[in-house]
Amino acid sequence: MITLKTLPQATAQQVFDQVANHLLLQNYKSYEGCDDDTGSCKYRGPNNLKCAAGSLIANDEYRERFEDQGWLNLVDNGDVPNTHSQLIVCLQNVHDCNAPEEWPERLKFIAQMHQLSAVVV
Repeated sequence: MITLKTLPQATAQQVFDQVANHLLLQNYKSYEGCDDDTGSCKYRGPNNLKCAAGSLIANDEYRERFEDQGWLNLVDNGDVPNTHSQLIVCLQNVHDCNAPEEWPERLKFIAQMHQLSAVVV
């Protein structure tokens, strides 16, 4: 399992596979709030849900201060490694900006865009 500690050694394909598997198995947004218009996505949400990028953060690595910050902000703050940041941001957007039923097609598009295999989808 990829965590922040092991992310620098992981390949882009490994990152994609782990996040895609996580999203498709969870099949539910990690979200806190009234609805998609007034709430916000969470690295760690209610009922042990995790967003796409949150699936790369081990429980002992997670900090409450990560919430309400995009991945690139966490990189800039030195909280997470810069490795595969563009891919992670794309995967984070799949979760944050699309309904779960749209995730498979969006994940296939991300795989194609990053020249990765989408076999896990």
